[in-house]
Order: sequence, then C-alpha cells, then structure tokens
Amino acid sequence: MTTPVNDRPTTLEAQVPLDYATAQPDKAGRFHQLDGLRAVAVLLVLVHHSITGPVRNALMTVGNELQALGKPSANVFFYLAELASNTTASGVELFFVLSGIVLLRPYLRGARAFNVASYFRRRAQRLWPPYLIALLAEGVLLWVMMQWPTWYAEARPEKFSVWGWVSQLGILNLGWDMYNVAWWSLTVELIFYLVAPLLVPVFASRAMTRVLFVVVMVLSFVGAAVVYVLFTESLQTRNLSQAFLNFGVYLPCFLFGLAIAKYDVPRRVGHLLLGAGVAYILLATHWRFLNVHAGYGLMYAGLTVMAFDVAGAWRAFLSTPLMVWFGERSYSLFLIHFTVFAAVNYAVSAFIPDRTATYFVLTRLFGLPGAILASMLIFHWIERHFARNLVTDKQFWPFGLRGARG
Repeated sequence: MTTPVNDRPTTLEAQVPLDYATAQPDKAGRFHQLDGLRAVAVLLVLVHHSITGPVRNALMTVGNELQALGKPSANVFFYLAELASNTTASGVELFFVLSGIVLLRPYLRGARAFNVASYFRRRAQRLWPPYLIALLAEGVLLWVMMQWPTWYAEARPEKFSVWGWVSQLGILNLGWDMYNVAWWSLTVELIFYLVAPLLVPVFASRAMTRVLFVVVMVLSFVGAAVVYVLFTESLQTRNLSQAFLNFGVYLPCFLFGLAIAKYDVPRRVGHLLLGAGVAYILLATHWRFLNVHAGYGLMYAGLTVMAFDVAGAWRAFLSTPLMVWFGERSYSLFLIHFTVFAAVNYAVSAFIPDRTATYFVLTRLFGLPGAILASMLIFHWIERHFARNLVTDKQFWPFGLRGARG
C-alpha cells in the first residue's frame, strides 16, 4: 500500500468527495486516483477482448484489398490495425506501472521497514482467493463445453483435464496451457513480486540518485528491446526462462513505477513523459525493434505523474466515485471477464451457427454487463475481505455512490 500525501484540497478537488481525492487518516496509505487509473487499465482490457479483434480484422481486410490493388495507402490500414490492438491491450502495461508504485512506495521512501515474510503473506492473501474462484469458474466452463460441444467450444484450443486445472493453482505459469489466456500477465506480475525483495535495498539506497535512475531506465529500454526482438516469439510462457524473458520485455514499465514511488516527479516532467511516450509508441508500432511495450510504460508514467497534480482535472476525474468503484474491483474484473465472455459466446453459439453480425451483437450485449456483474460478486464475497483501505467495499452497486467516511 502507499503512504498519504499531505495535499490541501483545492476548489477543483472539492467538487468530488474528499475521501476519494486525498488519503484520510482512517484510510491512510491509499491514493484513490490510482484506483481510477486501475479502472482505466481494466476497461482497456475489456475493450481489447470484446471489440478490438473485429476492428483490427476490418482494418486488415481493407489493407489487404488495397495492397492487392497496388495502393500504397494499404500500409496506413495495417499500421492503424496494429496501433489499435496495441493500445487497447496496453492496460496491462498500466497495471505494471501501478504495481511498482503501490507495492513499494513506503519502502523506497523509508516510511516502512521491509519484512519479507509479511510481504509475501500479504501478496498471497491479496491475490490467491479471488484467483481460485475465477479458476474454478473457468474449469467448470471448459468441462461443460467438452460435455456439450458447439462450434465455438470445438474451436477453443484449451481442453479441461484435472491435472491441467491443478497445475494452475499456483498462478505462476511455467509452460502449461492456460485455461484463460488473459491471465498470461499474472506470471509477469508475480515475477516482479518475487524479485521485489531484491529491488528494495537497491532502489531505496541514497546512492540511487535521479541521474543514476535515468541511466538504469535507459539501460532497461535497451535490454527490453533486445529481449523483445531476439528471444520472445509470443507472450505465451513455455518455461521459467521464457517467463523471465517476458518479464524483461515489460521491465521498463515496472521501473517507471519504482521511479514515481521513490521520487516526487514535477508535473511538467509528467507532460514530457506523456508526449515522449506517445511519440515512442507511434515509432515503435512501425519499427518493432523499439519494443512498443516500453513506449506504453513511458506514456502511462506520464499520465500517472499527472494524476498526483493536486489541482489537475485528470486527478479529479480519476478520483470520482465511479472510477474508484471500478478501480477497486479491477482485479476481480480482470480475472473473470474472459471467462464470462467465453460462457456467453458458448451459449450464443448453441443457436447461432457462425460468427455473424447477430452473434457479435448478442455476445457483446450480454458479455460486458455479465463480466461486470460477475466481478461485483467476486469482489463482494471474496476480494474485499483481503484488501485494505477500500472506500466502496460496502457499495455493491455503482449507483448513488457517496464519499465513504469511517
């Protein structure tokens, strides 16, 4: 968890409930604008898994048609298809940036001693219970799909087995087939949690000056680009070495989080990071060797720095009750959304014979609200009992939210 900032509310901040805008003594240690950023991250993931595929395919189809006619404008559509896919998938990069801040800020600033046993116990309590519920739901769904197959069920490469289900109990994936492909990033996240005890003494040291940190960041960009180009064919984890290579690809995202956790970064630097990140993404979408994931880390670092601006409209928006409500449920929503999407796709495929426009409309019409409802249930019955300093934990529905006090 994080330590509070001694900010005095401005007129702009007063437009939203005070509890959401600043850390209060009874909710000390939680920045609620970061919950708003979690909401942004998980909503990007939802868009990626529900809408981006058809949009990307449509752009690629136009590009292929123009290419067949010898039109140079075909490359524009290929570029837009890649950019749309990368951007909506980049909610993962935002989660990684936030992990570095939320997890290690008090240790890097010397506000709390790092106790390894307590740290790992808290991580297990926070992550495992909601994950087990989501894994159970995914296993039951795959079993049902095998018993009563449809064209959608037969097209899914994942097949249920008792050993396959048991092998995923530990979250960390070292090569087996994941039942839920959206969970690939959990392995990268867990590796960061595992190496954090090694990072804390290094980055908490007074020797880690801002200049040295910039040097480390530059080296991480270079290293991540090398790993991205030479060693990773996909984001699927095949073994332990592949898992660490994937972690290396996203290392700049975590390091940006550590930098924001350790230093007070001026607002103007946040603007520079945002602009540089957007420029880097545009270049890296064309030139693969630049590693576009590092560019998204750069962009989200800028947006995160701007979220700490006391008088900023961005912070005010992220701190609104609805954004905080979504952000506090972001882990449950991330865990269960793909399973709900698959369940709805499977149900609709029982009476729609192909991926028609009707199939698309029905699956999205029921899949998105179904995923949100399922996450609300997991959060209400499981997750909220293992999280600290929440302000919407007693508010099941997102309607009529008010500032939570006490």
